[in-house]
Amino acid sequence: MYNDEFCDTVDLINIVDELCHDLNHEVSQATNKVPIFNWENEEKEYPRKLLDDLLVPYFEEDITRIVSKESTMIFCKCKYSVDPCYIGYTVGIELPDDEQHI
Repeated sequence: MYNDEFCDTVDLINIVDELCHDLNHEVSQATNKVPIFNWENEEKEYPRKLLDDLLVPYFEEDITRIVSKESTMIFCKCKYSVDPCYIGYTVGIELPDDEQHI
């Protein structure tokens, strides 16, 4: 469990990398072996082919929201005002590379 905050995706990637390293270098409760050594000594010869679209469901290419009766939409736990002419419609959201605004 991670009980701290992170600022951006780079921060999150670093946290996940550190967690992976830590977990792969300690004794597993399930196998009573260190995963990295188990991989190197037993499993490395038998990798399974991964599906090409394995990660597709985890990435939302087209981000859309329905505009509420209050002429707002919610994105990332924030409410945004939208032109009242879009009430009830589905609107697309575009994120710039810096992900600081929509």
